[in-house]
Amino acid sequence: MSMNENVFLQSDASYDNKSRIAGIAVINMNNGEKYATTLTNIKSSMEAEFIALVFSVKIAMKMGYKHAVFVYDCLSLDLTNLKYYIQDKFETSQFLWLKREYINEADAEAKNALSIAKSLQKLNVSKKKLTEKKLKKLNRNKLIREFSSYSYKQIIQASMSIASKDEKELLSIFLKGNYDLCVIPKQEIRKVDLYKFIYQILPEKKEAFLAFISISNQSVLTNKFKERLPNTKLEEKINKIMNKLKNQKKAS
Repeated sequence: MSMNENVFLQSDASYDNKSRIAGIAVINMNNGEKYATTLTNIKSSMEAEFIALVFSVKIAMKMGYKHAVFVYDCLSLDLTNLKYYIQDKFETSQFLWLKREYINEADAEAKNALSIAKSLQKLNVSKKKLTEKKLKKLNRNKLIREFSSYSYKQIIQASMSIASKDEKELLSIFLKGNYDLCVIPKQEIRKVDLYKFIYQILPEKKEAFLAFISISNQSVLTNKFKERLPNTKLEEKINKIMNKLKNQKKAS
């Protein structure tokens, strides 16, 4: 058998320990054909090197080569089982170890495959995060819509569960609806978060509620009361109310 009958297949792997991704490549040294792929959940660089060598064997079998020489650069590989496996797959076969500098073409292809796989992984992670963020936003919007679907009385009564003593007094008067200017207590409203929340979430009587609160404290209108609260703040308040009501129900 002449050397010309042998097909030389050069294999190599490039491994990233952090992502556990490996790029493997095979070069047909006779015709220049290149094969490359990537693997995930690889335990070590040695495992990647062995799989790269197996990859070259599979290519030779698929192409129907009768005489194959498998060139690799990892001297510590145990090839006992692989040699036994291929003994009847080719008329002649050989495993040839060479120093890394002699298989630089396969090394470059493996590194390129690994680089592409890592870039795609980062892109997929970004897409996943984006999807999770979008889903969370949809859930938040659904929660806000559901809470806003209640009547103004139900919303205010529920909000009173997290209100201070003064806030409860003011909200109770508003709910009665038969108040006049003289019975509305004057309050020094330093925190308007709860009132702003109620104003924004109310499906009706928004302006009546704003007028009522402003009578109690003239500074309300000048404290950017109408400035819209972000949905995250609305969600936070709703969850706080729901948890408070749940605990009250358990206690009773």
